Amino acid sequence: MPHLTVEQFCPICTPCEKNGIKFVFIGSEAEARSGVVGVEANGNRFLLRWYPHKKGAIIKVDKTTRPPLLNTIKRSLTALYESANAKVIAGHLPANSIDQYDGYVNDPAAFIKFIETAKQPLWIEVGFGSGRNMIFNAANNPAVTHLGIELHRASAEQLLNRARVEKLPNIRVMIGDARAVLQSLPARCAERILVHFPIPWDDSPKRRVFNADFIGEALRTLRLGGTLELRTDSKNYYENALKTLCEFDEISVEKHENRAADITSKYEARWQKMGRDIYDVIITNNSIRNSDALACDFAFDQAVTPQVITEKIAKLFEINDNFIIKTREFFYLQNGGFICQIVFGSLPQVIYLLCENNNLSYYPIKPYLSANNILAHNALSRILYGK
Repeated sequence: MPHLTVEQFCPICTPCEKNGIKFVFIGSEAEARSGVVGVEANGNRFLLRWYPHKKGAIIKVDKTTRPPLLNTIKRSLTALYESANAKVIAGHLPANSIDQYDGYVNDPAAFIKFIETAKQPLWIEVGFGSGRNMIFNAANNPAVTHLGIELHRASAEQLLNRARVEKLPNIRVMIGDARAVLQSLPARCAERILVHFPIPWDDSPKRRVFNADFIGEALRTLRLGGTLELRTDSKNYYENALKTLCEFDEISVEKHENRAADITSKYEARWQKMGRDIYDVIITNNSIRNSDALACDFAFDQAVTPQVITEKIAKLFEINDNFIIKTREFFYLQNGGFICQIVFGSLPQVIYLLCENNNLSYYPIKPYLSANNILAHNALSRILYGK
């Protein structure tokens, strides 16, 4: 990951701009030994952070808000240390780094608008790993939008780079929890959802992504006749999936063992060499599942007094069966506001809460639009405003 070690870092005054990089705010912890800088570049918002180091300070991109845009991150780090007149001692700024292909999706709401406008069929792959299957599908189905959802940022960056090199503009990548992403998508928007070789969690089945809640969300997201496809090398996972599917009506289920695939992943090829069996389950959605359209702008409609809000949120911890809200880090802004990191929602999303000019907002994006996240937002509003 790009980073710099500098002899001394003195916080800059914001807002300011250097070489096309905008620094919109800066915040420090109470001891002012570490902090964050809000950055706007190439249409993305993210944070840079600095930490104390035995030789001075380390400056790096915040991993929670980090976009897969290596050149933008590199330029931002360079612009920050130059603006602060900091002397670089060591660090890593990738040579010849480029910004990844622009298929990166960091805002689910923007993606929903995109698929509604494009009016193309949508295929979703959960946990695409090396991306070989997505590249094959995108190349052979150019009239389809292919959305990959992946927790592992390095895998996302690798796929975006391959999509750029192979000129596949129909690939989109979202970094996050697939369960939360599916909850935020509109009903009946997808034709296929692929789950290939998920982590089996044979020793901890409760952690499996392919559970009843996930299947329910997938079927809601699928069009009539759409398919949810599981491919796994774990017989235990396969049998558990079949058992779970007994809870659902109006579906058709196909089962296959050692069926040849159009493209073989590195993972699958390794198991095939070892003689392991590969199992497929293909679920066809035979029903139009009605669901109420969710609506919430995740806005805070009242002006706030930072001092009062700070007291309420600095040590916030709220948990129930539907969601969690927990403050993890807190930084004071130069202008008297604050930014804090919170764990938020039912499938906890790490996000920031920003208070500037007495206005409160989520940063850098809003939470995923799901029923439990709406409940969490309303609970947070009650806590902050006393409603």
